[in-house]
Amino acid sequence: CDEGYCCSKYGWCGKTSDYCSDGCQLEFGICNEINSTGNEKDIDDITDRCGEEYGKCADGLCCSKFGWCGTTSDHCGIGCQSQFGNC
Repeated sequence: CDEGYCCSKYGWCGKTSDYCSDGCQLEFGICNEINSTGNEKDIDDITDRCGEEYGKCADGLCCSKFGWCGTTSDHCGIGCQSQFGNC
Protein backbone atom coordinates (compact mmCIF):
# COMPACT_ATOMS: atom_id res chain seq x y z
CA CYS A 1 0.00 0.00 0.00
CA ASP A 2 1.00 3.62 -0.35
CA GLU A 3 2.64 5.30 2.66
CA GLY A 4 0.18 5.96 5.45
CA TYR A 5 -2.33 3.29 4.38
CA CYS A 6 -3.22 -0.08 5.91
CA CYS A 7 -3.45 -3.37 4.03
CA SER A 8 -6.56 -5.33 5.01
CA LYS A 9 -6.64 -9.10 5.52
CA TYR A 10 -8.09 -9.24 2.00
CA GLY A 11 -5.24 -7.23 0.43
CA TRP A 12 -7.06 -3.89 -0.04
CA CYS A 13 -5.56 -0.53 1.01
CA GLY A 14 -7.36 2.06 3.13
CA LYS A 15 -7.41 4.06 6.38
CA THR A 16 -10.53 2.87 8.21
CA SER A 17 -10.78 0.16 10.87
CA ASP A 18 -11.93 -2.26 8.14
CA TYR A 19 -8.40 -2.06 6.73
CA CYS A 20 -6.33 -1.28 9.83
CA SER A 21 -7.61 -3.64 12.54
CA ASP A 22 -8.04 -7.43 12.81
CA GLY A 23 -6.10 -9.19 10.06
CA CYS A 24 -4.24 -6.06 8.90
CA GLN A 25 -1.04 -7.04 7.06
CA LEU A 26 1.81 -4.97 8.54
CA GLU A 27 4.26 -6.24 5.94
CA PHE A 28 2.32 -4.38 3.22
CA GLY A 29 1.23 -1.22 5.08
CA ILE A 30 0.67 0.16 8.56
CA CYS A 31 -1.80 -1.11 11.16
CA ASN A 32 -3.55 0.44 14.17
CA GLU A 33 -1.69 0.30 17.45
CA ILE A 34 -3.00 0.52 21.00
CA ASN A 35 -1.83 3.56 22.99
CA SER A 36 -1.06 3.62 26.73
CA THR A 37 -4.70 4.36 27.62
CA GLY A 38 -5.84 1.22 25.79
CA ASN A 39 -7.49 3.12 22.94
CA GLU A 40 -6.69 2.66 19.29
CA LYS A 41 -4.62 5.44 17.79
CA ASP A 42 -6.14 7.24 14.83
CA ILE A 43 -4.34 5.97 11.75
CA ASP A 44 -3.37 9.56 10.85
CA ASP A 45 -1.51 9.83 14.18
CA ILE A 46 0.80 6.91 13.38
CA THR A 47 3.70 8.69 11.73
CA ASP A 48 6.71 7.49 13.70
CA ARG A 49 9.13 6.39 11.02
CA CYS A 50 12.68 5.13 11.50
CA GLY A 51 15.66 3.90 9.52
CA GLU A 52 18.35 5.36 7.26
CA GLU A 53 16.05 8.10 5.96
CA TYR A 54 14.26 8.95 9.23
CA GLY A 55 16.66 8.20 12.10
CA LYS A 56 15.93 6.61 15.48
CA CYS A 57 12.65 5.81 17.23
CA ALA A 58 11.73 7.42 20.54
CA ASP A 59 13.08 5.69 23.67
CA GLY A 60 11.55 2.28 24.33
CA LEU A 61 10.34 1.70 20.75
CA CYS A 62 11.57 -0.81 18.18
CA CYS A 63 12.22 -0.02 14.52
CA SER A 64 10.57 -2.59 12.24
CA LYS A 65 12.19 -3.92 9.08
CA PHE A 66 9.74 -1.68 7.19
CA GLY A 67 10.83 1.49 9.03
CA TRP A 68 7.98 2.01 11.54
CA CYS A 69 8.40 2.56 15.30
CA GLY A 70 6.36 0.51 17.76
CA THR A 71 6.35 -2.15 20.46
CA THR A 72 4.62 -5.13 18.84
CA SER A 73 6.33 -8.34 17.72
CA ASP A 74 6.03 -6.98 14.17
CA HIS A 75 8.25 -4.06 15.21
CA CYS A 76 10.61 -5.85 17.62
CA GLY A 77 10.91 -9.30 16.03
CA ILE A 78 12.60 -10.64 12.91
CA GLY A 79 14.17 -7.85 10.86
CA CYS A 80 14.07 -5.27 13.67
CA GLN A 81 16.65 -2.53 12.99
CA SER A 82 18.63 -2.33 16.27
CA GLN A 83 20.64 0.69 15.11
CA PHE A 84 17.40 2.75 15.04
CA GLY A 85 15.55 1.40 18.11
CA ASN A 86 15.21 -1.41 20.65
CA CYS A 87 14.98 -5.02 19.50
